[in-house]
Amino acid sequence: SPYILSEYLKSNHSLTHLRWDNTLDGPALATIEHLLQSNCTLKYLDLRALVGFGSGGAQVLARALSANCTLTFLNLTNHMIGNAGVTCLSQVLRSNRALTHLHLQSNFISNLGAKELSEALQSNRNLTHLNLRTNRIGNSGAEDFARALQSSCALMYLDLSDNEVGDSGAQALGKALEFNRTLTFLDLGRSTNTSLMSSMFFLFGSVSQPGGRNRKSFEIGDLGAAAIAQGLRSNCVLTHLNLQNHVISDLGAIALGQALQSNCTLTHLQLRDNSINYIGVLHLSHALRVNRHLVNLDLRYNAVSTPGRVIGPALSQALRTNSTLTHLDLRGNCGADQVAVAVAESLQSNCTLSHVDLTDTTITSSGAVALAKALQLNRTLSHLDLKSNHIGDAGAVAFVETLQSNSTLIFLDLRYNRIGESGGKKLHDFVVAQISQSSRRLLYHWSENCDP
Repeated sequence: SPYILSEYLKSNHSLTHLRWDNTLDGPALATIEHLLQSNCTLKYLDLRALVGFGSGGAQVLARALSANCTLTFLNLTNHMIGNAGVTCLSQVLRSNRALTHLHLQSNFISNLGAKELSEALQSNRNLTHLNLRTNRIGNSGAEDFARALQSSCALMYLDLSDNEVGDSGAQALGKALEFNRTLTFLDLGRSTNTSLMSSMFFLFGSVSQPGGRNRKSFEIGDLGAAAIAQGLRSNCVLTHLNLQNHVISDLGAIALGQALQSNCTLTHLQLRDNSINYIGVLHLSHALRVNRHLVNLDLRYNAVSTPGRVIGPALSQALRTNSTLTHLDLRGNCGADQVAVAVAESLQSNCTLSHVDLTDTTITSSGAVALAKALQLNRTLSHLDLKSNHIGDAGAVAFVETLQSNSTLIFLDLRYNRIGESGGKKLHDFVVAQISQSSRRLLYHWSENCDP
């Protein structure tokens, strides 16, 4: 209870981490306030909630933080503090010299709150991590953060995912990347449940009229992607960039591919759930031939397959030449066997790829056989996901034969692949024989592979 905790903390002089999972009512908030004002050891305070304390609770915490000089981590996820609450916290940030990590996810913060925060960041030299995921920050809010990033703020991590940032906001942030020398992580992605989140905000009264916002105004397209790509050309610190679930097409992908040819720091690029087609993937493949820094490329659920256009040779050549990429995700792209064959050809000489995901890419037995044969020579791939394809018995048998000699592959997912009785028996017998090798995980379930 708050009373017991309060009595305990009066005599405690060693507590450094505290996570409070219960409801923060008046007495509990008073306890937390007293703790922050009197404790000289607490560094980590996690107050994420199922039921938020609103702007009033944020005001109490802001008052306590103004007297605190030790807390470095504060998590206020899901407290519905709104613009009023974040304004109080922003005022404290202007003078606070201890806090380095601030999590304000799911707090109904809009452009007004973002403006207050960004202005505070321009005078704060200590905050390095700011999580604003799932709020209502739009383009003007992103532009305010871009101005802060061009100043001498210390931000290294900025999460604006599941907000309402569109092309103009992305353009401002891209311009900021040209000059910023601290930010290493930028998340502008959207979850697949973005529409659901928007509905939730409306139900809670943060949107005045349904349909009053232009959905395209918070979708990043080719203009935004091109501006960020331009920033990447001269940026020398950003390592993680998430642009998933927007409307980026080939033009945006071309710009990003060209930027990757000269960028020397980006290691993780997420472009899943966009509209990138053959030309865009072609340019990204060309970039992989010269880029020596990217380790993770996520292209799942785009539209890389175009009738009459074969991406296989370009992809194969890129992967044979590249010596840094370890994770490649192409799931849901309907690349069929040409993509499987391209990956197979590259695996015969590539010695860095460790994780490849080809889930739901309409691969048949011929593509599976090509991959299995390649793995007889490859000694670096450890994870291969092929579920929801059409590899059939021939593909299953080919993998069983390969696994007899390949000891590197520890994760193979063949679920939902139209594997019949003969292929299923081969897999079953192999799994039974290998059951003593606890490090190998062959994901296969007979009930999920029965032919209809």
